[in-house]
Amino acid sequence: MNKLKENIDNLKWQISKGKFPSKHFPFAGTGLIITDKKDYRASEDDIVIFTAHVGALSWLVFQLRHIFRRNMSYSSQFEFYAQIGCIIKSNLKSDGDLIDVMLLIVDELHFKFPDKVVYKIVPF
Repeated sequence: MNKLKENIDNLKWQISKGKFPSKHFPFAGTGLIITDKKDYRASEDDIVIFTAHVGALSWLVFQLRHIFRRNMSYSSQFEFYAQIGCIIKSNLKSDGDLIDVMLLIVDELHFKFPDKVVYKIVPF
């Protein structure tokens, strides 16, 4: 099994079993902001996700950044985080299943960035 598939499978297993924190430092950077503060002031170019699931989604973004970072260029970072933001905005509903959305994010990024990984996930 290649390292990408192994890392993605491990991350998906963690998510599917609910083994992720509900509290985590909020993600904010490279054009993506995840917050529960409706009055958050961001640049008009930022994708801002307002959600009660700040901790879980931020943890996921940090995990994905760690997995995919090795071959990511400065410009591809913006596409990477924009893709995450678009998937969240399109699929996270107030009554939606967080785990399903998290797994969708992983699958979509694995499809879009299939060759950009070498690192293992970081336990919380």
